[in-house]
Amino acid sequence: MSHSVSKIESKIVGGEVVGIEKYPFTVQFLNSDRLCGGVILNSWSILTAAHCLVFSTDIKRTNYVYDFTADRYKVLTFVMHEEYSDEEMFSCDIALVFPEKSIQFGTRTQRAILVNHGKWMNERQDNFTVTGWGYTQEDGEVSDVGLQMARLKYVMPKDCSKLNDGYKLTKEMFCLYGDGKRDVCRGDSGGAVLWNNMLVGITSHGQGCARVGKPNIYTNLWVLRNWIEKHFMKFNEDYCNGKFRARRNSFHEIGAKYVYDMHAQRYDVWTFVMHEDYSKKQMFSWDIALVFTEKPIKFGTRAQRAILVNNDKWMNEQEGNFTAIGWGYTQEDGDVSEVGLQMVSLKYVTSEECSRLHDDYKFTNDVFCLYGEGERDVCKGDSGGAVVWNDMVVGLTSHGEGCALVGKPSIFTNLWVLRCWIQKHVKEFYDDYCQQEVKTKGDILH
Repeated sequence: MSHSVSKIESKIVGGEVVGIEKYPFTVQFLNSDRLCGGVILNSWSILTAAHCLVFSTDIKRTNYVYDFTADRYKVLTFVMHEEYSDEEMFSCDIALVFPEKSIQFGTRTQRAILVNHGKWMNERQDNFTVTGWGYTQEDGEVSDVGLQMARLKYVMPKDCSKLNDGYKLTKEMFCLYGDGKRDVCRGDSGGAVLWNNMLVGITSHGQGCARVGKPNIYTNLWVLRNWIEKHFMKFNEDYCNGKFRARRNSFHEIGAKYVYDMHAQRYDVWTFVMHEDYSKKQMFSWDIALVFTEKPIKFGTRAQRAILVNNDKWMNEQEGNFTAIGWGYTQEDGDVSEVGLQMVSLKYVTSEECSRLHDDYKFTNDVFCLYGEGERDVCKGDSGGAVVWNDMVVGLTSHGEGCALVGKPSIFTNLWVLRCWIQKHVKEFYDDYCQQEVKTKGDILH
């Protein structure tokens, strides 16, 4: 069974309209035309699905899509589960979002009650409620009548796996079904799943919407309760008035088409971290760094986050559809591009063949090679730029011998191999990032 994000941006079909006052802990995420849900845990934190943050980092509470009476909260920071999609696609599909200011409670805004036991996890339970503003049919549009809810029943993991073509459910997943008549759909991801007025899960993914014999899959908050508490308490401890680190005198241009494009957004660099083992084993080994900006990057048509590679299927010599991009030199002894950002298509070269072509140079496992038949290549000024395969970023331009030399593939940093390093240091940055004191006013997790 295919579990691609395009099919499962999920993800109320066959539901009924309800007022926000009935489910006042519901939150909506908007980013361009992307839509997701979320759940208020307390005045400083919101739960959602991890895959929602691939597209959305803005929080909006609302009764209708684009309801101008809604309270709007900017995101200060967020944390995705460290093992998101590691074991299976969409495993550990959970994230905590922290707004810039505390959420103000009232009749339309309240916190959810997090589940405190696992008694609901059995096939006799048929009183689960899901909420959302998402699509009302699989090929339809988002709800034009406001927030909706639907009632579903529990499906045992072994039965759910069988009905979903043998898909392996991990321990933090569970399944619900609406007899092919009621279901969640696109735009409902991250939304609340309730049982006896307690929050037991959030909408994650599935095959289509309200398909007969196809239960959808949800994130189990009882299983993940310790993760939630740990990361909320970590945020609580780290959120302070002090400065973070000495700021670096440099900047990044985001959304630029040309070198020194005056239309680009400009961001000062707060700090950065280089790989601890850079160039230790071989020259240019572990050629990677993370740069953190002083303020959040504003997304729009000219600025979006990349999708980091989540598998290693691209690492074989049959793959010839890699794209490298940059503003660098257009020939080895030439100058930078005068026509703006450029791209080039390259093919994969195995480590053994690449080593042979580079006079038996021994490559470390954090690099890979691409070649453009001596006609296409990266060059000076392209270092650090993206290498894309199937719309995922698999690498960064690192180094090589000249530009487009016959029989000389260029060398790139492998982001699949370095994904854990990236996750570790992004997490450390979020853990250390402090702006002002957290004032929870007695808000704690139950």
